[in-house]
Amino acid sequence: MYSNGDSESIIGKFIVENQIPRHKLVLITKIRFLVDEEDPSTVTSFFKPGLKDTRDYVNQGGLSRNAIFNQVDASLRRLKTDYVDILMIHTFDLETPFEETMRALHDLVRSGKVRYLGASNVKAWQFAEMNSVAQLNGWTQFSCVELEHSLLYRTEVSHRHSFSGSILMRATTGT
Repeated sequence: MYSNGDSESIIGKFIVENQIPRHKLVLITKIRFLVDEEDPSTVTSFFKPGLKDTRDYVNQGGLSRNAIFNQVDASLRRLKTDYVDILMIHTFDLETPFEETMRALHDLVRSGKVRYLGASNVKAWQFAEMNSVAQLNGWTQFSCVELEHSLLYRTEVSHRHSFSGSILMRATTGT
């Protein structure tokens, strides 16, 4: 996803050229933003908000079921592999219900295209709610989270620590 998908293509080419056995690698990729196939100079589609409404990019970004499947298939093609070890959602999608996103992610795990799920740049409450939806439905939950690292802005870190601390307390004390 980074560098408009070029990083995945470079990694995929490197794996093939160096004949690296897939089982000796851990591949992590992110989904959410569009890959602008028309303009290779685009670093991220975040700076092209109108792109998602154009004919060729509908259902190619965001966290709807269709968009998730399309993004994962495109990542796997660029990486030249059948699966990724960790699939991270990169930010929250206000337009898609949690249930739709989490069911699609679960189905990708069941299909073998994804081994584990993670989240990046989501609020603690979003992470907790999405994991709760998955848990209540018997679907795959997130197993990791990527936090923004900043010594100046620590709000999300403290929110997540308080969330994970309350989970741990309930698990150990039963309250």
